[in-house]
Amino acid sequence: MKTRAKGTRPQDLVQASEIARHLYCARALAYDRQFPSHAQRTPLNLLWSWLRNPWNSAALLIFAVFLVWLIGIVYAVLAYVVTGLLYVAVRMLRWRRRYPRELPIYKGAQARRYRRVLAAPAFGLSGQLDYLLEWDQQVVPVLAKQRPAPDMPHHWHVVQVVAQCLLVAENRDAYPPFGIIRYGDGRTFEVDFDEDSVEALSEIMDRVERERTQTEVPRNHAVRQRCFACTHRARCDQSLYP
Repeated sequence: MKTRAKGTRPQDLVQASEIARHLYCARALAYDRQFPSHAQRTPLNLLWSWLRNPWNSAALLIFAVFLVWLIGIVYAVLAYVVTGLLYVAVRMLRWRRRYPRELPIYKGAQARRYRRVLAAPAFGLSGQLDYLLEWDQQVVPVLAKQRPAPDMPHHWHVVQVVAQCLLVAENRDAYPPFGIIRYGDGRTFEVDFDEDSVEALSEIMDRVERERTQTEVPRNHAVRQRCFACTHRARCDQSLYP
């Protein structure tokens, strides 16, 4: 190998990297000399050089996909937890609103949650009370609903609270003079418990018992909103909301 005179300055010496750079592209080496700032190995240049390797690029892509997937899973779990906590909080607030400790319009009356399932075998009836109001040796069942009160209580709510009155009369010494329907906005309605209401309840129970043995039961209303909210809307051929 031919010997060369040694320069006194470092920049006069040929660097090994320059030789490789020259073999790679002599023009690029010339540009490196003209624009030294571009020739420096900045972090961006190092990254670009690393990404030029297809295996490195593939590994980085896989890692990025995995990271995005992991972040998505974490956010989904957090969203699920937050949604669940909000749902529980809303349910608790609505529950407290639905079941207050007392009804102000009945002085001295104490209301409590009644969890027992009552039965009246002589009438073929059973059910569970929402709420039981007791004062002055009187016992009154309370049917609690979450939605705001309509102008007049719904017919099915009236019949349901009459059935609860009958269950109380058959299982307690006290005979309830009426039942109460309490809606979510705090409005209450009193429903008389008398012979006429019991007779109407008996007729409805007869229809329910007859329809238990039938495979085809016709729709008995003409309200589209009920069909819209029904869980059997897709399979019902009499739905008013196709």
